[in-house]
Amino acid sequence: MKKFLPVCIFLLLNAVPNPANQKANAADRLFADWQSKLSLLNGSLIAQSSSTHQNQHITPVSYNMQCDSLGCAACDDSGCDRGCCDSSGQYCDSAYRSGRSSRCGCCSCLQWYDGGSCLDDCLPRTDIGLPLLSSMADDRGVTLPLPVGTSLVATFMKRNVAVSEVRIGTATLPLRKIERAIVNPFVSNAENQIARADLWVLPCLNVYGLAGHTHSYGSLILDVEDFPLTTSPDRQIPISFELNGFTYGGGATAAIGTKNYFAALDLNYSKTDFNELDNTLSALVVTPRFGAIIDRKYFKGEVHVGVMYQDTKQTVEVLLEEPGLGQIAVEVDQYEPDPWNLLFGGLWGIDERLQLMIEAGVGGREYLITGATVRF
Repeated sequence: MKKFLPVCIFLLLNAVPNPANQKANAADRLFADWQSKLSLLNGSLIAQSSSTHQNQHITPVSYNMQCDSLGCAACDDSGCDRGCCDSSGQYCDSAYRSGRSSRCGCCSCLQWYDGGSCLDDCLPRTDIGLPLLSSMADDRGVTLPLPVGTSLVATFMKRNVAVSEVRIGTATLPLRKIERAIVNPFVSNAENQIARADLWVLPCLNVYGLAGHTHSYGSLILDVEDFPLTTSPDRQIPISFELNGFTYGGGATAAIGTKNYFAALDLNYSKTDFNELDNTLSALVVTPRFGAIIDRKYFKGEVHVGVMYQDTKQTVEVLLEEPGLGQIAVEVDQYEPDPWNLLFGGLWGIDERLQLMIEAGVGGREYLITGATVRF
């Protein structure tokens, strides 16, 4: 009998009207009635405010405002779009979430300052529960980027290249290593366009994959002695190459930081299959970066410095017509004699979803990287 008593009391309390619930319902009705009257009053005040704007045009005071015929109210420090009214007397920022319209001529893409993005109108955000352990950053007041990103990156590079081994063959002689071949270090140029997708798995760990196109070209002079016979005269063989191929790979970035500074270590490995060659160019790149986070009204982003280590290995194969020898095949194994270089760059967050970056390298190699990222 005792074990049924709590159940009976529960059913009784739910079956019999509770005076406390009655008082709460009465309070809710009173509050709803008061709120409806207040809404009517607010509507009247907004209409009067709209009429005032029509009679007195206020000069735009924002750096990114293109106002409509109603003009704009004074802007506060939290974001210029908060002070701009549309034709119905509503503020742009309140209408923004439900979709920008032609009525609100002052809404701009620079919505970072109001916690939004112009991309919200056409690209949805993700809700995948990443990065894991994000509360660790929230507790420290650190704002994390959105978890998923897609980027388009263009690179222009000029690097010094040295040769470790040369092999030459003719129609009658197979390819063999030439001990008496000299190749002075030369300059190789490369351009590539890469598409990249990344994911923040942890607040301190980002993983990514990449794919794209690489165009490489250059020229060198090969000095050969005693070929094909010891009595043969010395020869200078000019070699030019122009290669195109598909690049693919992946990597990870580990990062730590505070609200003002950060340090990051990037590691990636890629391969390029050139159409003109039977072999693959492989590249291992290690890049530590140190930077400062900038959070200003007119600019949000970061600037950084660092170094890059790049270990590349490639074999160039060419067929040449050489006087006195006919067609010859030449294979040249290349490597980078100066694998390290200095770098500096920065990133501009146009808003929390759209970012532009630029980075330049000097030293062992010279390069320029530019890119745009959209985050989801």
